[in-house]
Amino acid sequence: MATNREALRNFLGPADMQYNLMQDLEPFFAIADAGVYVPAKATLGLWKEAKYAIECLGIPVTELIYVSWSDPLPERPDWMSDEGYAHLQELARRYIWGDTDDSFHDRLTRLYYRQYISSRTNTPLRDELSQTIDRDLNPVLRESLAQGLHDQLRMSFSLALEFFLSFACAGQTTLVERLRPIVRLLPKAIPLGEKKDQPGKWLLLVA
Repeated sequence: MATNREALRNFLGPADMQYNLMQDLEPFFAIADAGVYVPAKATLGLWKEAKYAIECLGIPVTELIYVSWSDPLPERPDWMSDEGYAHLQELARRYIWGDTDDSFHDRLTRLYYRQYISSRTNTPLRDELSQTIDRDLNPVLRESLAQGLHDQLRMSFSLALEFFLSFACAGQTTLVERLRPIVRLLPKAIPLGEKKDQPGKWLLLVA
């Protein structure tokens, strides 16, 4: 399903700002256009990028623990049938969120919601921007995200994008630069949250 890039471009200010922000957003449009979200494979480069992106938000990271979306439980017990194992894999995907003390969405909200409200107050177009994201990007992203986790993923995508674009339109360049690494990470891997009872250890969703 094609997305309307021009509708967002209208809110993004001067041409040089438009170009940089549209470059940041292009991977999200590509996901929406393709109709499928496919996380990247775990690599050292991705590990470094994810750690840096989370820390740029002001969150300390001591360790990243990969969670595979395609194979969250990599070994099937000999006694378990293929059908039972497939069911268990699906349950594991749904339980991923339950093993975090502090989800990425909740942490992002606590860190940046106050500044976000200020940016909306100072920039009347924010309501129109929110409507544009909801109309032109979120519906196709929502359809593209993996079944089972798609609601949480959609909220994480939407929140990061709306914060990022609102700060950009309000001219809050410091906040834009803090969020830019996480916006660039999300099309490849998604921080799920901080591991329960283990501060600094973050779960990262990969292929």
